[in-house]
Amino acid sequence: GLINVTMTFFYLCEGDANAYGQVYYSINGGTVWMPVGPAMYANQTQWKYQILTDPAFDNQPDLRFAFRWINQSTGTTPTMSFAIDDIFVVGTYDDISNPCTITVTNVTPNPVCQGSYLFIFFSFKPSHNTSVLNYSMNTSQPKSSSVSK
Repeated sequence: GLINVTMTFFYLCEGDANAYGQVYYSINGGTVWMPVGPAMYANQTQWKYQILTDPAFDNQPDLRFAFRWINQSTGTTPTMSFAIDDIFVVGTYDDISNPCTITVTNVTPNPVCQGSYLFIFFSFKPSHNTSVLNYSMNTSQPKSSSVSK
C-alpha cells in the first residue's frame, strides 16, 4: 500500500453557480464515489494548480478519481467548461504495513562475456502483489527492462 497519497492537476473552469466542475474518488472499484476538494470548480479563467490529499486515499488496493462537469446554466453567454491537465497521483510505499522481499531468482549466462546479454530475474513478494522484473543488459548497448505480472 501507499501512504501520503496526493493527487495533483491543473484546471480551468469558467462556469457559474449552475455550471461547475467537481472531483470525486472511489475506493471500491467505482461503486460509490465520494467528493473531494472544493465543492465547485468555477470562475477560474487561467490554469490553476490543485493539490488533493485525504487520509482515505492511503493503503487502498483500488483508488480511482473522476472529474465531473455539471451544466444546469440557462445563460446565453458561452463559458469555458472544465479543463484538466497534467494529472499526477503519487504516494510513499508503506514498507512497515506491507513488507516486500526482492529475490534474485536467476542470472544467466554465468559467466557473462563482453558484448553479450546478461539476464537478471527478480521476484517481488508478498504473494498478493507478485511481479517479475526481467532485466537484460548488453555491455555495448543501452539497458532495457520490462515488468510482467
